[in-house]
Amino acid sequence: MTRYSCKALISLLLLVLLDPSAYGQSADSVRKLFDGKSLNGWDADMQYWRVEDGSIVGEIAPGTTLKKNTWLVWQDGVVGDFELQVRFRLTGADNANSGIQVRCQVQDVDHVSGYQADLDKGKVWLGRIYDEHGRALLVERGTRVHTAGDGKKQMQAFAPASQYAVLFREDDWNDYRIVAVGNRMDVYVNGALFSQLADDQLGERELKGGLAFQLQSGPETRIEFRDI
Repeated sequence: MTRYSCKALISLLLLVLLDPSAYGQSADSVRKLFDGKSLNGWDADMQYWRVEDGSIVGEIAPGTTLKKNTWLVWQDGVVGDFELQVRFRLTGADNANSGIQVRCQVQDVDHVSGYQADLDKGKVWLGRIYDEHGRALLVERGTRVHTAGDGKKQMQAFAPASQYAVLFREDDWNDYRIVAVGNRMDVYVNGALFSQLADDQLGERELKGGLAFQLQSGPETRIEFRDI
């Protein structure tokens, strides 16, 4: 696997677009995607999403449940080769769950498919790479996976999945970073590499698409995103 030489990003919600010709940006340009005050440039079911104290908040209120996933969808472009850096805080039920959808295909705010960098309190899903409405789990944390054109997987473990739970900062802000170049995607949480994917599966891989944040169906959940 090739290592990336990644630039340090200022502590804002940022997207580095590495393919300027495709998206009309200057070389290595940095875009701030959230103004800290409003959801301008985003689409969502506003029953569940809002801005509070400079953060994006997705919430399933205490005593209620959400019966289907819903997303906050970025409206101002598509992502291809990029680096995304965001901070998150997740509270609520023990099985509270969320995710960051990248290069995704958006039907509407209640139906988004494609790559998802997963997010929970560290027990199971945090840092995994999933294919929503598609191939399901692609990469377990602590592994590198290459998916060949015919869908066959080659996997290399570099760390035990069980060790990652301790890296989640409970009731505090956590750093999430996704780097995608060509067929390759790397996921980092709090500075640690969690998972790597090289996807060459014909008819399944996506090299560009949308960006969205997920509020997972289920019980009481509060997911906050900031400093993106």
